[in-house]
Amino acid sequence: MVVTDYKEAIRRANELRETSLKKVPNYIRDEDLPKNLGHYVLDVPEKVLTSREFEITQKYDATALVAALQSGKLTSTEVVKAFLRRATLASRLVNCVTEFLADDALERAAYLDAYFKEHGKPIGPLHGLPISVKDHIGMKGKVNSIGFCSMIDNVAEKDADILVLLRNLGAVFHVRTTQPQALFSIDTSSPLWGNTVTPYNRNLSAGGSSGGEGALIGMRGSVLGLGTDIGGSVRVPAAHNGIYGFRCSARRTPYDGICLSAGGSEQILCIVGPMAVSLRDCQLLLKTLEDAQPWSLDPYCLRMPWREVPKRRDFTIGVMWNDGIVEPHPPVKRVLKEAVAKLEAAGVKLKEWTPYEHKKCWEIIAALYWIDNGKVDFKAMEASGEPWYPLTKWILPENEYAKDRTIAENCAIVVERDQYKKEYLRRLNEAGVDFILCPATIGAAMPIQKARSWAYTAQWNLLDYPAIVFPAGQMDMEKDKKDETYVPKSEEDKYFYDLYEPEVFKDAPVGLSLVGRTYYDEELASALEVVQEILAE
Repeated sequence: MVVTDYKEAIRRANELRETSLKKVPNYIRDEDLPKNLGHYVLDVPEKVLTSREFEITQKYDATALVAALQSGKLTSTEVVKAFLRRATLASRLVNCVTEFLADDALERAAYLDAYFKEHGKPIGPLHGLPISVKDHIGMKGKVNSIGFCSMIDNVAEKDADILVLLRNLGAVFHVRTTQPQALFSIDTSSPLWGNTVTPYNRNLSAGGSSGGEGALIGMRGSVLGLGTDIGGSVRVPAAHNGIYGFRCSARRTPYDGICLSAGGSEQILCIVGPMAVSLRDCQLLLKTLEDAQPWSLDPYCLRMPWREVPKRRDFTIGVMWNDGIVEPHPPVKRVLKEAVAKLEAAGVKLKEWTPYEHKKCWEIIAALYWIDNGKVDFKAMEASGEPWYPLTKWILPENEYAKDRTIAENCAIVVERDQYKKEYLRRLNEAGVDFILCPATIGAAMPIQKARSWAYTAQWNLLDYPAIVFPAGQMDMEKDKKDETYVPKSEEDKYFYDLYEPEVFKDAPVGLSLVGRTYYDEELASALEVVQEILAE
């Protein structure tokens, strides 16, 4: 059923969120929050939660939680209750949740605890671990609107395959998280749920489209969650919220049951990837999933078990300072420069990496996203009369590369895509570069509804290169002055240059990205372990 009144859809979305929140035991109310909250709220949980709740949600990553749950040190019930309550706090502060799953989560946790007590062992490798889920990942009986007001009555008929596998491995799903209007945005703003913001600076966007996951995990209302990525949607929120986001190679994780407006489009493959508070948590999720042989459930998945790769330092990193389109903001440039200096001092082999026609890559991918000029999305928007948000307009009606193409015209662009991929690989081989270290995004977060470029992240989607965004620093008011002498290279470059004023980005986190080659996901993760050890010295 299509909802034709967007205001009614907004009312229902918010009613669902508030009703589900009140099912969380001892949920956080507005009156429980400290007075005169500022832009930075990462210090609030310790003031509001009990000491035990704070310990469980703050002191453990997912890997450590799994160990404590499997040993019996912690019960699933107490862990799920702690994360549910912290998630209600996160929702109040950064607006990151669409629905709390308290009844189902606590019932599942009680079952797992009873199983452990009876059998003296966990039910699976993720026994009792709370995992948060992006809203458009199908969950049986739950609303799946894809960010459109007109689809607020769309209900998933089954669980996505990835949820089936994770539940069988012992996971507990405790919350569903926000996404933007129409899904296609690296900001998370919509009429249905409003603006999701980063806890480092609530005047700035949490990124998108998995911005709810990013903000929730940044607030540690979850330590491991599922995002999706077709243009940067796992990695941008990771950068904006000081966490990890792993865009794995396509077809390594199951995809059936992910709800999209235009399912079946294969020009650019979307992935489901982990977002977490640590790199090892990302590895935990991918290894555990692939050990469960997802290809036996979803033929989309390749038969590719996770490989154990020893750490080594005899690799070559190409350093990409910018993408040749938009110059990164001063905090990003500084943090990348500092990282490169440490790697160089540690003897890591580095080379300058000149981006090969990244503008051309954007033109190709922006065309392949919308081979029918977005007809389905236009129809979904118009059905309820909901207002077009600025970034939805930018990627749809204002996208000069989106056209209603014939099959032959589409095939010609796919050929162009493949030729571009082959030339990029040839240049990597010629340079002897194993990995690329580069900015995760243009800025240290971005003002709400201003992120009018995906080129730093969508580049790797077209190439299908695995990429991990990791926290690498923070905006510094003294060090990150605006370069008043810089002359922008284009109107697009000038747009982002004009956005940068140091006081706007105060306290914002800076993420960097390490990029590998297709299906070298394990080597990429291993290399990042080495890089992080060096950067921590």
